Amino acid sequence: MEDKVGVIMINQSNCIELQKECIAGAKAQKCSIEKKAAVVGGDYFKSQLINKGLEIIGEVKYVIIINTNEELKENYIEKCLSIFKSYDSVAAVYTDYNKEYLSDSREYLPSFNKLRIAEGYQIPTTAMFKKEIFNICGNFDDTLKGLETWDMWIRISEKFPIYHLPESLYVSKSIIKKSLTMEELVVEQKYILDKATQRTNGNK
Repeated sequence: MEDKVGVIMINQSNCIELQKECIAGAKAQKCSIEKKAAVVGGDYFKSQLINKGLEIIGEVKYVIIINTNEELKENYIEKCLSIFKSYDSVAAVYTDYNKEYLSDSREYLPSFNKLRIAEGYQIPTTAMFKKEIFNICGNFDDTLKGLETWDMWIRISEKFPIYHLPESLYVSKSIIKKSLTMEELVVEQKYILDKATQRTNGNK
């Protein structure tokens, strides 16, 4: 299983063309490691699709989660792997990206800060993870409809370091519209923070 990477492509739009582009982008990664790809789509919450993808790709050491409106740059895997090799305790790596729909402008993400995450900053879903962390932290909460990624980053950060690689290593081709109302987001936020508090109190 050494350096085997699984790529989970989340196709919430169920667009076949986006699906083909994303598979091509995953296959174009110029490195010698073994890769497995799973495209998951359908009328499900994003959290449910990711969990389905984690099941499909099976035994791999690393997992990349990417939306089908995004494309990995050719050195994405190699760059992220170099961080895991240099810092063994790191559980996940996220990077900057370019917005093709905004004249290819770069989105500069901040360095990882545990307090900033807890206060509400949301790192994008697109990142590379050690697969084993999902056995430790649990899969994505499939009851969540919009803040599943924020919940996962909070849970990972409670146990492991997370690394920001300040290079633009993928391209977002379009905006995925949020499906929740403000009221629904507030309810999910409270649920996530309550869970975090319960975990903290349980560890005392």
